[in-house]
Amino acid sequence: MTPQKPPALTSGGKIFLLMRRVVFCLEIYYNRNQLINMTKYILHGGRTRNKNNDNLQYFLETINIPKEKINLLIVLFAGEPEFWNERFEHYKQIFLDLNSGKQIDFVLADPSVEIFTKQIQAADIVFILGGETIRLMSYLKNILNLKELFKDKTISGSSAGANFLSKYYYTINGKEVRPGLGILDIKTFPHYDPSLIKELEELKNHGEDLPIYTMEEKKFSILED
Repeated sequence: MTPQKPPALTSGGKIFLLMRRVVFCLEIYYNRNQLINMTKYILHGGRTRNKNNDNLQYFLETINIPKEKINLLIVLFAGEPEFWNERFEHYKQIFLDLNSGKQIDFVLADPSVEIFTKQIQAADIVFILGGETIRLMSYLKNILNLKELFKDKTISGSSAGANFLSKYYYTINGKEVRPGLGILDIKTFPHYDPSLIKELEELKNHGEDLPIYTMEEKKFSILED
């Protein structure tokens, strides 16, 4: 039995199919644009130097943006300046070892306010490592409109790099609650473990009632703005 040809589309049917394709393409464009035009904050609990699957997933998430060419700004202000270059090379190699297929331009953050501001503007991802939160904020507090500069970028911060974003954070070393720069209306508790119930309660009761992000070491949370 000879198979019958499907009936030819009418002009109205062709227009309908064409419209569906246009809508489909617009949806793809819109969804991709939404992903690009969004600020993503990644808060990590600390110990990024430890090699394990949790940290691997953290580094992969940090560069998980819909671009093949990436400008990645590495900020080491929380650490001692004499070790910045060494740490920069260390983390640069970590990202290269991911074999992500992305072309990454690695940039070491400059302590000059003017240069650092331009570096943030050019970056797709701002990767902020841990150390001393107060030392880190002594650099960042001089940057005008920091939250606006972060807009539509990925801001990935570990330990101190997460604390400065918060309104309040708990420091294990200082054993107290301290103020962050308030980029986000949250409280942070890096290096957390479930035994620190009293400390968590202290953070909860300090200041305003805000969401608390408890980050265990090597674990991370994602916020989108």
